[in-house]
Amino acid sequence: MSPRRFLTCTISIIVIALGALAAVTFYLDPLFHYSAPRNGWYYDLLDKYERLQNDGILRHFDYDAMIVGSSMCQNFKPSEADELFGTKTVKTCFSGGTWKETSDVIKRALSYNPDIKYVFRGLDYGMLMNDKDKLGYDPSSYPTYLTNSNPFDDIEYLLNKTVIFDYVIPMVESRRAGQQEGVRSLDEYENFDDYAAKFGLEALTELYGDLSYKGKGTEQQLSDDEAERLRASIKQNITDIAESYPNTQFYCFIPPFSILGWMNYSEQGEIDKMIDAEQILIEALLKYDNIKLYSFNDMPQIISDLDNYMDKGHYSEDINSLIMKNMRDDTGLITSENYKDYLAKEKSFFNGYDYDSIAVK
Repeated sequence: MSPRRFLTCTISIIVIALGALAAVTFYLDPLFHYSAPRNGWYYDLLDKYERLQNDGILRHFDYDAMIVGSSMCQNFKPSEADELFGTKTVKTCFSGGTWKETSDVIKRALSYNPDIKYVFRGLDYGMLMNDKDKLGYDPSSYPTYLTNSNPFDDIEYLLNKTVIFDYVIPMVESRRAGQQEGVRSLDEYENFDDYAAKFGLEALTELYGDLSYKGKGTEQQLSDDEAERLRASIKQNITDIAESYPNTQFYCFIPPFSILGWMNYSEQGEIDKMIDAEQILIEALLKYDNIKLYSFNDMPQIISDLDNYMDKGHYSEDINSLIMKNMRDDTGLITSENYKDYLAKEKSFFNGYDYDSIAVK
């Protein structure tokens, strides 16, 4: 065989092999890019690839409610939301997900499914100071080929090494072994309690070392630029969506930061500054009938009990369950009538807390 003919045959074999791989990926569609899960196959949901999987879940699963937000929402169980609200709920959260990323995901979900009744959404306290366009990932590495409508870049999905080795091959092996079919439970998906996370003072001391209070820092004030930046972020990432979809009810909540996190704000002199920023958020959201805002920062039984926390911010699934139930019962609901008292109570509690007692509990 001549070298030229050999090269031609080799190229043909490679093209056929790649085409076969692409065809298998297309058929199984492990990221639900084209269709809902196929019968007879098991679809795993890998926590480390949430930005690969979540758009497909929103495109092709059957749902009328969604849980979305950062890792503060990952321990929610859609089955509990279904039981409490009478919904069919999916969970599509993102570690490090900012308000911008969350709003983009909600808008895509509503474009796929404009009949969504409820959106359960966390509004992380630590993001009050973010620019409206801040993202929690490198945009150059984001899988836009899965979220756009351009069919020509789907080759990045169909011949994706991660998809083939972490999804397609395990799916084929699972089928050969006669293992279960279906989709991994969304209750388990992204839930870090399932990874034997450690909670409590001992675990926190191991994580951070010395928990001694360093004293209150110089008082900081919310600047006009920071306030305007916050208002722009609220408009772009929260209220514009509510205006565009008046028939969707947005259940927003401020995730309860632990007392350790508030100790840091105290050491930096930022307690009043952060609560003043929270007031801007509250007053903006109260203007919308289809936004309900909840906060649990005035519930010391949550935030002062370090057994609820694995670090300064992340709490156990028991707290997620409590938050979902409280939203159903309107416990912690912020209203036009109670928000000023709530904010005053916050300032009094966190400015007056005995932070020295944390290290000796």
